[in-house]
Amino acid sequence: MHLGVVPLGSGGYGQHRLWRDPAIPADASVNLDWYKDLVQQSESAAFDFVFLADSLFVGPQSSPHSMNRFEPFTLLSALATHTRRIGLVATASTSYNSPFNLARRIASLDLLSGGRAGWNVVTTGDPGTAANFSRPAHYTSEERYERAHEYVDVVRGLWDSYEDDAFLYDKEHGRFADLAKQHALNHAGRHFTVAGPLNIQRSRQGHPVLFQAGDSVLGRDLGACVSDAVFTNASRRADLHDFSTDMRKRVASAGRAPHDVLIFPSIRIVVGDTDAEARDLALDFQDRDHPFEESFAELRRWFGWREFDQNELDEPFPAAAAAAATNAYKSRAERITQDAVRNGLTLRQTVESLRRRQLSEFVGSPATVANLMQSWWQSGDCDGYILGADRPENFKRIATEVVPILQERGVFRSGYESETLRGNLGVPARPNRYSTRSCGTTDLIGAPKPQPPLSALVLDLDGVTWRGGKPVENIHEVVHYAEKVGLEVCFLTNNSSQSRTELRDRLSAIDIAVDPGRIFTAASITAAHLAAEAGEHGYYVTVGGGPVLLQELRSAGLTADSLADYLASKTETSPRCTIVTGYMPEFGYSDMAQLLSISNEIEEIISTERDQWARSASGPQPASAWFVAGIEETLDKCSTTIGKPSAIALETVARDLDVDLQSTLMVGDSLRSDIAAATNAGALSCHFKDPAHHVSEEGPTATYTVSSLAELRELIETLV
Repeated sequence: MHLGVVPLGSGGYGQHRLWRDPAIPADASVNLDWYKDLVQQSESAAFDFVFLADSLFVGPQSSPHSMNRFEPFTLLSALATHTRRIGLVATASTSYNSPFNLARRIASLDLLSGGRAGWNVVTTGDPGTAANFSRPAHYTSEERYERAHEYVDVVRGLWDSYEDDAFLYDKEHGRFADLAKQHALNHAGRHFTVAGPLNIQRSRQGHPVLFQAGDSVLGRDLGACVSDAVFTNASRRADLHDFSTDMRKRVASAGRAPHDVLIFPSIRIVVGDTDAEARDLALDFQDRDHPFEESFAELRRWFGWREFDQNELDEPFPAAAAAAATNAYKSRAERITQDAVRNGLTLRQTVESLRRRQLSEFVGSPATVANLMQSWWQSGDCDGYILGADRPENFKRIATEVVPILQERGVFRSGYESETLRGNLGVPARPNRYSTRSCGTTDLIGAPKPQPPLSALVLDLDGVTWRGGKPVENIHEVVHYAEKVGLEVCFLTNNSSQSRTELRDRLSAIDIAVDPGRIFTAASITAAHLAAEAGEHGYYVTVGGGPVLLQELRSAGLTADSLADYLASKTETSPRCTIVTGYMPEFGYSDMAQLLSISNEIEEIISTERDQWARSASGPQPASAWFVAGIEETLDKCSTTIGKPSAIALETVARDLDVDLQSTLMVGDSLRSDIAAATNAGALSCHFKDPAHHVSEEGPTATYTVSSLAELRELIETLV
């Protein structure tokens, strides 16, 4: 789960009287200390980012926060010096900024902050803005969004003006930069002509993260094409599901994986000691902050500042009102009008209805709010939330009471995983279009190419090839591509219950043809490991954990019997043995006691799935866990673990395929298991962090992180 926070200063939309609260400075929106305190509090709670909304037009009915506030990028640059990890995101319009100046402004913030900047791409809905920029009229919706697509292309092109190793700073030889790595854009399009290059380098995250906030059809299409994340006002469960379903389809239609774009619904949280107290607080806040008079005046904004005062409040809502919103907040005005007409509401009832909608579902005790946040997130309809921060005490309770509950449950981080915004959001960095070189950080997909070049790809069977027993959609296409570009492709699993032949047949069913020799299981790796050392030790092996493990050991030429047979037939002349264990839930206390009684005759104990033993301690048959724990305590002979957490697994892969580990890429979904194995072995690692299924865990930092198969293929293409 990801969290962003919006500082509302003296009072945003629907909060005309918030500035009168004694706990809030009346000048909060232009008070740097107020922002600094709130953002540092958010960073202490490990929020992903702070987000500053903005507009370029104000009128008499504008909220206090809109009337008098800092320019966002100036403020975020100041906040960058008071923070270390939290992302810094601001709104900027593609309709009323030049691409070159905005690209430079955002890139400067990104560099100042060490790769923590984000840009919320908007096209500007307020038609009054045109008069502030020497335009006789506002752009039409179609013009605004057509410009926006080209605008983003230009900005991204400018951000790639310098390859990541262009600046040499070589004082000894007098070389400031390698000018061969400076690139002019020379863009000539329908709306913009921009030569470039930009006069600033990229940050460690490559490009700032792109957000988009627009619920209209054109807005959603823009977000699907260009953004890394989108905001939505769909603050009801059913509305969010509809938005998410529609958005995922649009993202796929744009040629991207459906979950490439993160979804953040905007929610307002009110916390009380009890649900009833929180509800009373929410009603009190609404009555104080957003009385009927301000709500009525504010209605004009959504309808192109149309005057409503000529209509009787108790007359039916004017159905023709939405026409005035053609070039402004069209989708919102149409939605308000449709609801009013369908339900036969008067103008007064419409205003009251809009006021009531300000009451959020996220009102309750800390546990109630955490439950709701977790439930929505686990539905897969969102990747996190953007929260309004208004009253200091309420936000403090969110940060210190709600967030810790989410952290305890493992659905929200306890600390930052990365120093960049992309890294913390799990959004891969964009490689420079002119080069795959990098600034030397693992946050970038464009990290230095491995030496020697990439030669082998190892895919985790249980989290990348299959997930939850079902094949990951289109995984076969990635495998086919990897084979096409000459990579040795193999599969790894710490499961010992299926033979390699059975796994080959399962892969064949999803259009992946593979020799069983390229499937590495915990059982086959254990057999290979022991066979390699058999000459030195003369192993006699007893096996617990299933017939597949026994079969693999015998196939490797080892003398092996089942552990049960060994215990049943043991005599004084029985040889000392090496015990190989798999996961044995059937292994009881009496079996363990018998095994401990022959401790002096045990040479070594090897566990294929040691993590499984530890997890069994809370299960119905804890003897399984006590098995390894007891042996270790008594003998201290459980010297080797063969499963993926060890380097042995990948060393076996490298030996069998005759490849260099430094040119081998291990792709898995678990930091603790897959990435740890690659790290221990000295191989390259790629964390397949699917947002729909990701569970927070501790572990080493992966060389690369991807969140979709499309990104994995792009990474392979970059590295080959």
